[in-house]
Formats: sequence, structure tokens, C-alpha cells
Amino acid sequence: MSISRKSTLEAVQNHSAYQAKVKKLVTKTVGCSASGEETEGAGECLKVEFKQIACEEEIKMAGEVTWEPGKPLNGASLDLIEDLVLKHDGKEFGRVGTEPVIVMPFVELPAQMELFFVYKGKHQKDYKVSGHNFVLKLGEAGAVASGGCCTIA
Repeated sequence: MSISRKSTLEAVQNHSAYQAKVKKLVTKTVGCSASGEETEGAGECLKVEFKQIACEEEIKMAGEVTWEPGKPLNGASLDLIEDLVLKHDGKEFGRVGTEPVIVMPFVELPAQMELFFVYKGKHQKDYKVSGHNFVLKLGEAGAVASGGCCTIA
């Protein structure tokens, strides 16, 4: 999927799609320059790379709603993510380009974040995650969500 525009929260919220909820999230967060070049130690910005996302997807059949495991998004399948946005302290930071990476101004970590994204799930249907709360930490981090909410440990 080729994206030449910046992902926005409005684009995610306005996208007509089935709902999904995050069950596992793996990130790598490092210090970087404003252009996204990794730096030794703290940088003026943070580069958040999404390594793996596993979701449960909403399935509607005969008026009933159930949740089924979706295919994990990792490696080449991360290209199935259409819009990708992090929200921190009321400010949104969207992906620019095609990589599953967001560059944002430096904040002290760990920090509470909200994740929003749209992706192609089962049967090439669009799914969206709206406001998944998690704690972002420096370095490689990942955890299994409990009750649809994820804390990166």
C-alpha cells in the first residue's frame, strides 16, 4: 500500500470500517533527529517503530457481533496498515510515508499513548482501531493485552 500523505486522526475516525481491538503490540522506540535519523542517547525527537500488532476483529453475522483473531501484522504485512496515528497529551502524531514508523517530539518515557489505525484484515476488509491505550517505553517493548487494553511491559 503506497501512502504519500500524512496519517491523521480525522482520516482514521472518518474511515468506514469494521472495528478491531489490539491484543498484542510490539514497538521499538529510540531517540532521533527531527528528520528521523537515530541518535545515540536522547534526541530531540522519538522514533516509534511498530514491529508487531495482533488484533481481534469484529465479525457481524445474522445480527450478532463476535470477535475473532485477525492475522498478526508484522514484517511485510505491516504494509496493510493504511493510516497510523499516535496521540499523546491531546496532540496527534501521524505516520508520513509507508513505513510503520512515527517520529514525534521528545517526551519523557514511559508515557501514556493512544493508538489509532486502519488496516486490511481478513477477506481484505477494512478494520480500524480507535483509541487503544498503552504505555510507550524506550527500546523494544511488547505485551499481551488484557481485556482489550494493553500496557507495554
